[in-house]
Amino acid sequence: MNTPGGVRVWQEEPDVLRVRLDRPESRNAQTPQTWADLVSVADQVTPETRFVILDGTAPDFSAGLDRALFAPGASDVTLLSLAQGTDAELDTFIQAAQAAFRVWRSLDAHVVAVVQGNAIGAGFQLALAADLVVVHPEAHLVLRETALGIIPDLGAAAHLHPTLGYSRALALTSGIPISGSTAYAWGLATVLSESPEEATQVLLDQLRAANPGALRAAKRVMADVSAGAEPWVTERHAQMQRMRDLIREFTQ
Repeated sequence: MNTPGGVRVWQEEPDVLRVRLDRPESRNAQTPQTWADLVSVADQVTPETRFVILDGTAPDFSAGLDRALFAPGASDVTLLSLAQGTDAELDTFIQAAQAAFRVWRSLDAHVVAVVQGNAIGAGFQLALAADLVVVHPEAHLVLRETALGIIPDLGAAAHLHPTLGYSRALALTSGIPISGSTAYAWGLATVLSESPEEATQVLLDQLRAANPGALRAAKRVMADVSAGAEPWVTERHAQMQRMRDLIREFTQ
């Protein structure tokens, strides 16, 4: 399936859904339609799908916002037209955009971002929105929003500050670029590989060794704790539910 916003989606394996930013002419730049399409795709992930792979048509992951958003009259929605709207209109637009980045942690499936080439602005933030990140050492990751007079608002603070602390998170949101190797060293990526696609398949095979229900529960615990839930209580309640589920599985 190819969506109007340049998202290509296909069932790669019975348990793997591939979601690809497929606008190579713009280095997989993102538009409001792209974000709406990503939310729609995520909402249609079936229980049989254990893994979602997020990537971009080579050679880049995503160059961030489409340039049309910065050119007055180039599209129906531009940053200028948004800035001239009401607070309510601007807030609604940003919330809708953020939904395309928040939705992946809400899925039962493990979401893996495969990053190579450029991951700029919204591209970098989409990678951060995944559960796991496989990155090429020479990938170029940067939040360039401040160079355009705005700030990153698609999850950068939510994902960077807990992992990196104040100083490094501020450096990145201020526009300091990093390589894939640095992203891995700083804990922003799960796997570092010069062959990201092969490394992703190895990672999926390792995850398949786990009980599917336990894998879903483990993700939910981490997602809930990341959102502010009390860790010990969250683990305890999740374990209680898993034990009940196992009894049902073994007695059916």
